[in-house]
Amino acid sequence: MAESAARAAGDVIAGLYRGDYRVREKSRGNPVTTADLMANRAIREILAARFPRDAWLSEEDADDRARLDRSRVWIVDPLDGTREFIKGIPEFCVSIGLAVDGSPVLGVIYHPIREELFSATRGGGARLNGESLRVGRPKEGARPCLLISRAEPRKRLAELEREFELEPMGSIAYRLAAVAHGRADATLTFRRVKEWDVCAGIVIVEEAGGRTMTGRGERPAFNRREPVLQQLVAGNAVTNARIRTLRARLPDEWPVPATSPSRQITTTLGPLIWRNANTAANAPASSARVARIAGGSRSRPASTAGRWASASCSTGWKRPACPRRRSCGSSRPTRTAAAACGTA
Repeated sequence: MAESAARAAGDVIAGLYRGDYRVREKSRGNPVTTADLMANRAIREILAARFPRDAWLSEEDADDRARLDRSRVWIVDPLDGTREFIKGIPEFCVSIGLAVDGSPVLGVIYHPIREELFSATRGGGARLNGESLRVGRPKEGARPCLLISRAEPRKRLAELEREFELEPMGSIAYRLAAVAHGRADATLTFRRVKEWDVCAGIVIVEEAGGRTMTGRGERPAFNRREPVLQQLVAGNAVTNARIRTLRARLPDEWPVPATSPSRQITTTLGPLIWRNANTAANAPASSARVARIAGGSRSRPASTAGRWASASCSTGWKRPACPRRRSCGSSRPTRTAAAACGTA
């Protein structure tokens, strides 16, 4: 059932990829798209119909603390790697995990563009499109490959570069799947991660023979009051000793920047359709490809009043003038915008 839900969500995401969709920021640097919300709805409808008594924890829904009194909870990120989805980089996935009494017991990760379905059940092994998965072994004489986020603080990785080949990849769920498949030897993050980012991936890595632990050296636990893990390290059995070395280099706490309230936008032209200006021209222009999210009027920050303008930044994205006043275009309003610029 979880696999069917993942594929249904993947169909939604693939239909909107490099097409027309809306984007807003839930908090600073934390975008959400039409694809996230529609995929979330598809997953929840399928799982709730089959398991009506199970609890639910998703990135795209308000946290219902009633889950804390339930044994079984579905932990879901309908689109992990939203930034990559927006930028047209195929490093995102659907992530569906199930925790029972705090322990992750089932994981499904689906890459809708590559049609890769990773799955695992506790004690049942891990699979990719039905074929058994095992973590790989580092090549003799070669430095192990370590997958990292593009948003990872580089100065904290400097020491690791002496021992590992660092390879950036978007979604942490997909990085975990890649480790389980043997495409890389390990992945880590210095950042705090939410339970929905990693629940499914942890089951898949461990069932493929890998090891996982938090930055504090603990076994990851789920369905906690605050669904946050203090960093994560995951790798194959051969590099488990190196993972312990990495743990020694991870402080118990890295300061986490406070997030700002959601910044939302209104223009005299009405609700914006956000799109990838580089690739949308290649997508069908039919109204069926333009999905809308129901919502009311939205306001913009007073600090940017009168500043919204058509602008094409160095990333090649069409968007309003930079909220940090790095305006680089005309003052004419536009319906086309994107949330991918790193200065926004």
